[in-house]
Amino acid sequence: MKKREVIILLGVFVIMVLTYIFIPIINKYNENKLKNQEIKGVVKDKYNDKWNHNVPKILLSNGRTLVIDRWGDQNNDIWYYIEKGDSIYKKEGSLNLEVIKPSMKGIIFKYSE
Repeated sequence: MKKREVIILLGVFVIMVLTYIFIPIINKYNENKLKNQEIKGVVKDKYNDKWNHNVPKILLSNGRTLVIDRWGDQNNDIWYYIEKGDSIYKKEGSLNLEVIKPSMKGIIFKYSE
């Protein structure tokens, strides 16, 4: 192998290792940041953000945009449950997101990594 090929392979390996190390750290930071926030509002819109890898988002009545792909699981998908007009509430210190329908029926979605 040429010296250039070895350097390229080594560079790719270093990038993969750093990614493996830092992605969980970044995810934990984001989780802690979210945990320390209170979220409440009424859903004005829900959409896939085509400029951000088609991430599912909701727009709340207070102007806040919320990424919702981390709540729920394969048996309890928040994307299909949530609709315009639903109320959203997450208390500070919790990662559970409560979705309350206009009929006052609510369901709690747990945050997942």
